[in-house]
Amino acid sequence: MAILFKEMQHQEQIIGQLLQKHYAIANEIKTYSSSDADSITQLADDLQKNWNDFTGQERKLNLAVVGRVKAGKSTFLNTIIFGGKHVLPEAFTPKTATLTKVEYAESNSLEVEYYSPEEWKEIEQQAKSSDNSESAKAAKELAKSVENSRVNVSDILNKCEEIETFSSEGDLMGRLNRYVGENGEITPLVKCVTLKINKPELQGISVVDTPGLNDPVISRTQKTRDFLGKCDVVFFLSPASQFLDKNDVDLLRAQLPQKGVARLILICSRFDDALVDAIYDVDSLEEAIDEVKTALSEQATSIFTKQSSIYEQAGNKVISDLLRECETPIFVSSLFHNMLEKSLNDYNAAERNAYDNLSEHDDLDHNMMSVIGDITLVEERMDEIIETKDTTLAKKAQNFVPLAVNNLTQNLLSFRTAAVHKLNQIETGDKDKLEKQQRMLLTKINTIKSKLEEYFGTVTVKMDRVKIDMVQDLRETIKDYNSVNTNSRTETITHRHKISDSRWYNPFSWGDHHFEYTYSYNTYSYINVNDALENIRNYGYQASTDIENAFIENADISDLKPKLLRVVVDNIDSSDESYDPAYFRLLTERTLNQIRLPVMNLDVSSFISSLSFYGSQVQEYQISEFRQRFSETMSNMLESISGQFSAEVDKFIDQLNNAKESFTQTLLKNINDDFEEIKNALEEREKNSVQLKKYIALLEAHERR
Repeated sequence: MAILFKEMQHQEQIIGQLLQKHYAIANEIKTYSSSDADSITQLADDLQKNWNDFTGQERKLNLAVVGRVKAGKSTFLNTIIFGGKHVLPEAFTPKTATLTKVEYAESNSLEVEYYSPEEWKEIEQQAKSSDNSESAKAAKELAKSVENSRVNVSDILNKCEEIETFSSEGDLMGRLNRYVGENGEITPLVKCVTLKINKPELQGISVVDTPGLNDPVISRTQKTRDFLGKCDVVFFLSPASQFLDKNDVDLLRAQLPQKGVARLILICSRFDDALVDAIYDVDSLEEAIDEVKTALSEQATSIFTKQSSIYEQAGNKVISDLLRECETPIFVSSLFHNMLEKSLNDYNAAERNAYDNLSEHDDLDHNMMSVIGDITLVEERMDEIIETKDTTLAKKAQNFVPLAVNNLTQNLLSFRTAAVHKLNQIETGDKDKLEKQQRMLLTKINTIKSKLEEYFGTVTVKMDRVKIDMVQDLRETIKDYNSVNTNSRTETITHRHKISDSRWYNPFSWGDHHFEYTYSYNTYSYINVNDALENIRNYGYQASTDIENAFIENADISDLKPKLLRVVVDNIDSSDESYDPAYFRLLTERTLNQIRLPVMNLDVSSFISSLSFYGSQVQEYQISEFRQRFSETMSNMLESISGQFSAEVDKFIDQLNNAKESFTQTLLKNINDDFEEIKNALEEREKNSVQLKKYIALLEAHERR
């Protein structure tokens, strides 16, 4: 499967042509002005970097495969990515499956991320507890698996991560099994694996084989949720023999759509398994295929029409549309698809068994196998999603060209303005007159500096006030995130009773018995830890957004340069005969462009894992303790954010003061440099005049183009 963004390729060609134009112009004007040529080269370098960042981060088609263990996820991925080769091994167990990411790279590598020693210590503590929650069961399973493997845990965990290179897919298959395979000795210690492979058809795609959103290992769950939030498409695999059981439906209805997923496609996987159960009740394999597809399609329609309507009535059309797409599942047998290119003699044991199971009516020919293993609809959906993403990306990419052309044009215009000014000065001026003008302008610097003091003082007062108000706002906002709902669940407990069937009058019945069953119900409360973590994430995001807006609204960052420009230009004596408004505006802008304004980065990620030792669920006896711990975490988070914000405001004010000083110093230097250059040019007036005229003509020609 090749990911080809055609419209993006066209945009890439345009960007390439534009970059060539930049470098060609820089090469041409180098003879006249090396500094101007350097500016054009820098424009080109910036354009190239911005384009690379855009295509690297935005261009990938993010695809996740979700479903229970044994749903056929690895086989499905091996089919659509690796042409049926068993590159991705089967998962370890339902509770310890590893997040596996697959991407293109020029060099083949396997990047393995292990649990940290702290995370593993928490897992061991859970394993030793008497808790019977899902997370505790998973911890026990992980710890037992590691114990059985007899690996040196501390040596592995202290590595934190490991990178291996491999030469071929065959080499990879052996290595990958060690880290994520069902029998991999290190698998229980691995949190995430990123497979980077030099396979051209993977260019532009990022695929994740997920362990699921119900993963009891919090840090691994977070990686899954983060990826799903950026996903273009999620293939949800539900095996045909247990199609859409309660766990699948809960995951599809309540969790996946709310994680930012753009497209949700339901795959009825291992389709051949369902046919085995139906083939004996019909007269042909074709009839079995039709009956099973009809029955399972009706099941999906019944479930998701109702669920979609619920969200639509609630006004949430996005989730409604996602679920409505699940009304029409795609039936796939990756096993049979991979068998199509093989002869009967080349089948492995599993393939031969599957073939024999569906040969009841002697009508399992190549055509019927292609129907069972058909992935055409999967490919059609992928093509549709690729085309949609391609169009969206191309629209975003179109902004690069006019912006780059405008930047190039403005630079050429500024070069010409400066050149025309110098030409006029050379042709009409003399050294004494220039020195007089230079002294006059330098005396204006002090006036400009005092005006800047006044302007920056206003900004400083505003930011001090913002610091007080913002901290208060952060305290108010956190109240919306400071509570976690308690859930309830009813567990059915089955009791088996042995009933004797012996009768004294019937010796043959002596010792006979049967079993009768009674049921009791246990209702208990619990807290989903992921809900609490979601509150932490959401508050962190909200706080970051509020702080960013506070800076934008009060620091006047976007208006800073034009305001500084007015301060300078307004304080130049426009009545003087040497006053050239275009030139001095250019001189000021050149100085302003050398100032880099501070950017605030707020990091709250350390609070995400603060509650991970509870696992995925907090049991009833721990709820009070958890609420107290959660409240403390949120309080600590508030204090940390408030402290960071206050410190950043102070830092920002210091940087503004530094910018004020550097601005006047840089402007002073630029004025001196320009006048010295013109005075030197007067020494060879005629030669430099001819040279400047040629340069101006060249710049005008490029502007016209």
